[in-house]
Amino acid sequence: RPPRSTLFPYTTLFRSGVSDALLTETTIPGTTGMNYGVVRTYSTTDACGNTASFAQTVSVEDTKAPTLTGCADSVVDVPCDQVPLAPTVVATDDCDDSFPTDISSTSTVEQDAGACTGDYTLIRSFTSADANGNSATTTQTLAVTDTEAPEMLATDVPSCFAPNGEMYSMYVAELFQFVDNCDDDSFVELVSCNSSQVDPADTGAFTADCVYDTAADTLAIKGEATANQGARTYVVYATLSDACGNSRNVQQSFTVPATIADASTAGCVTSLALD
Repeated sequence: RPPRSTLFPYTTLFRSGVSDALLTETTIPGTTGMNYGVVRTYSTTDACGNTASFAQTVSVEDTKAPTLTGCADSVVDVPCDQVPLAPTVVATDDCDDSFPTDISSTSTVEQDAGACTGDYTLIRSFTSADANGNSATTTQTLAVTDTEAPEMLATDVPSCFAPNGEMYSMYVAELFQFVDNCDDDSFVELVSCNSSQVDPADTGAFTADCVYDTAADTLAIKGEATANQGARTYVVYATLSDACGNSRNVQQSFTVPATIADASTAGCVTSLALD
């Protein structure tokens, strides 16, 4: 009879042969590659041929969305002519080795009612989904603003007229050429025409010697100067504006020499008519 344990007096302990358990593992496919089951069966047999087994069933599910990297930060007050290109967003997945790197992207422009062309919000969304339907989205928001006024360009309109009494006519659009960084709806507005030799009786923003035809949008300057007062100078003032309310004050100057000889020496034109 085996000796009784001194630790557990009412339990009889036997020592018998021990064999390693045999493990078999079976994968049960699921509806998608990352959802499946695993059955692990452990079995062992002793020296007398007695067997025992135990089965463990593991359900594997992919519930984690992909990880998106590379989306630039949202920015407030982006100049309308400096809107950055869309960032390159990369998707990775912790479970799916065959996960595609395709990213679906959308760009949405939101603009308040009555807002000008250069003021808007650009929302870029990037989304990726794995085979199990887990999806992730990252968004970049750009607040775009137009704070720059139109800029005047050089003009081919002559700036020196012979004192021959002629009216030198020009289109305002040719006189004040300009460009705007964002707005196609920019415009020019004439303010006044000042002369260094003014008839005291002729007052107003525009005079008989400097005529602004608002209907035709033309300006005509008289080639006339008082010889004993030297050359006559005209300065035409205007304002360039865009639809966002940005404006810039500009001016163009014209000279009428005191004499025909002076005008010839200076290379002044003797006539200027509308095309």
